[in-house]
Amino acid sequence: MPPKNQELSKKQSDKGLVEKVIQLLHDGKGYEAPMGASKPNEKTGIKQSTLRQYINGNDPVQDVVKSIHKAYVQKTVSKTQKVDDFDKGVVRRTIYDLHKKSQSVTMPKLQEALKKKDIDISISTVSRTVHLLGFRFYKNASSRRFVSEREDIVLMRMTYLRKIHKFRQQGRHIVYLDETWLNTNHVVKGDWLDVPSTSMSVFEPHCKGTHRKVPSGKGTRLIILDVGSSQQGLIPGCGLIFESKTNSSDYHDEMNKEHFTEWFRDTLIPKLPPQSVIVMDNAPYHSHLDPDSRVPNTNSNKSEISAWLEKSNVHYDKKMKKTELLDLVKQKKPQPRYIIDDLASANGHEILRTPPYHCELNPIEMVWSYLKGYVARHNSSCKKKDITQLFLEAKSHIDAERWAKFETRVVREFEEKLRKLDGIRDEDVNPVVIDMTDDDSDDSQKTIPYMISEGEEEE
Repeated sequence: MPPKNQELSKKQSDKGLVEKVIQLLHDGKGYEAPMGASKPNEKTGIKQSTLRQYINGNDPVQDVVKSIHKAYVQKTVSKTQKVDDFDKGVVRRTIYDLHKKSQSVTMPKLQEALKKKDIDISISTVSRTVHLLGFRFYKNASSRRFVSEREDIVLMRMTYLRKIHKFRQQGRHIVYLDETWLNTNHVVKGDWLDVPSTSMSVFEPHCKGTHRKVPSGKGTRLIILDVGSSQQGLIPGCGLIFESKTNSSDYHDEMNKEHFTEWFRDTLIPKLPPQSVIVMDNAPYHSHLDPDSRVPNTNSNKSEISAWLEKSNVHYDKKMKKTELLDLVKQKKPQPRYIIDDLASANGHEILRTPPYHCELNPIEMVWSYLKGYVARHNSSCKKKDITQLFLEAKSHIDAERWAKFETRVVREFEEKLRKLDGIRDEDVNPVVIDMTDDDSDDSQKTIPYMISEGEEEE
């Protein structure tokens, strides 16, 4: 056979081999044949030794075979979807709505309900968000599974709703504080653009296009701290804006207890009316313990536990095990005292913390949305100096009247519905003290089902 015909025949043979390998991978994605076998494979008609020679050798089709094999066996890593605070609030309220309709909450059903509210997230993201919000699965007598909230979170919510209602009846001055973030490249997601065009007509000139040029990435992150009330709007002279110095995805990492305590003591307290109620969330720097209020935990060694018991004048047997000593600590530990609470109390004010994962109870969240929307619509330079000026300009719009509208909406749309959900009445009740320190008990895992009986009227 002439050399050219031999070369052509070899190329056709190689092509046929590659086609058979591809067909093999298509027919069985997870197929792994025994490499020690010498008989031809039933699907390809190729001996294992021949296939191994083509794969491990210097054959020109090696890269093709490896790339195809890699495409089939390599797992696709999906990017983690993020759910912001507002969407988390929608997830919680959707679960409540399903409970009110006496429907069991499953992840597919919840995902479908969220899609109707323009929140399109995967099942895994739905499940992760539900757990993050403090909901847990439990089984009833018929072994049916339901989603319900942890008992400690429900208790903290009931306590908050009772107290905030009582403070309003007393006519107390209630101020709300919170932190947020703002990126310098924050603009509206959609925009009408005059795109560049080229004209072939002498009567129509070329168009270079005019539109905002947004740099790639999110830009510099600004951390913002502010406070306001329905009597004053955003309180003048209390706002704090500074540039983020880390790459953390959580803006709470930018603030620490020292900086927050200094701002709270030197900036906020002097500007508050007498006997104010200060509402804040449960961020760690909002709730750092007084050193004298700290107690040993499971991470403490036996000598540290013994020292604390002696300091607290608690009698114990030196032969006791560490577990027994910790039980004594649990029985004798004092109520937690927080530095921020002590500062407020010393100046005639009171701290009220929102329950975990309930950011929608703070009207300042609506204020943040308004301010960020204003910046996004007017951001043309994406420069830190201009963004800061835009934000301050937007803050001037939040007067007492606008804030009062936000707060009224929170009361009507969130507080009242939660009060009905938890069955809270208006009579005075004894206050419930929630220990926000680390607790080794399993009580935090208890759940309370929110199911409406068939005879109960739905809203």
